Amino acid sequence: MADAKDSKDFKGQDWPLLTAHQQSLFETMAEVGATKPDDRNMALISKALMLCPLPFRKTQERQIVSETRIPGGSITTIITALDDKILLPYGQDSFVLDALSSQARSRKNPVITTDNLADLMRLLKMDEVGGADYKLFLARIQRIGAFAMRIKRKGVLAVNARIVDIDGSEFWSKNDVRKEKRGERKVIPGVVKLSDEYFADLMNQYSAIPLNILDALSANPTFYSLGKWLWWRSEVSETETVVPWDDLLRERGSKDSNIQRFKAKVRSTLNLMGPSRPEIKCLFKATPKGLRVTPIDALPKLTENC
Repeated sequence: MADAKDSKDFKGQDWPLLTAHQQSLFETMAEVGATKPDDRNMALISKALMLCPLPFRKTQERQIVSETRIPGGSITTIITALDDKILLPYGQDSFVLDALSSQARSRKNPVITTDNLADLMRLLKMDEVGGADYKLFLARIQRIGAFAMRIKRKGVLAVNARIVDIDGSEFWSKNDVRKEKRGERKVIPGVVKLSDEYFADLMNQYSAIPLNILDALSANPTFYSLGKWLWWRSEVSETETVVPWDDLLRERGSKDSNIQRFKAKVRSTLNLMGPSRPEIKCLFKATPKGLRVTPIDALPKLTENC
């Protein structure tokens, strides 16, 4: 039988005796705040997208379930297509979402308008007025705007989350971009508005991964997802640790059970990240026993010969 503990000190409330697990649930739900959407960043939406990434390839599925381990349990995401005419986001759509998120964070504003479009397309290495690139860009925006996710932390909570509240990309046209480059503005701008809970998560919980790393990995969805996760793994590490390859594979939640192939993917990802961020060689080192992970916070103390 679980030990009961006096939880009188919990948020100043005089609760009856609760088991340790029950008190943990109460504390978590109090932090989430069922009636305050902005407080739902406890669900860590951006982390959920990173740990359980969007599909790597185009899919006709309308719902996909992913699960991976996190400290103290596991996290499951269920992503669902909201429009029967629009596919789930996949592949390089993740980079588009991260680029939009970066714009929103830098401007401290969840709204991305036509004024930002040319800059965003240049960041994505797309021709701002090219027909094929423009069509592809809008399709990606529309896929990002037409899905929702359910995030479940086993034994703790489940939260339904939106990523995009408003997708006004249909108002964008190539002529708008040309006008923008001439310094003109539309009367009715095209708009993408990130949801309140996702934007709150970006400003409070987001793991800020350098855009040049994301750019270096963006051509390969597998390496892109793995690189984001590796950077996060270093960010949350408190001490230098060698993580055994088998543990790393399970923690990553990879569907690839071939450990040698997984090692090769990690090495290839690190090789792609290296030229854009020389400190990568200080943060990660593949060893026969596992991957040595050094905390990002330790970087200032490392030497050039690390």
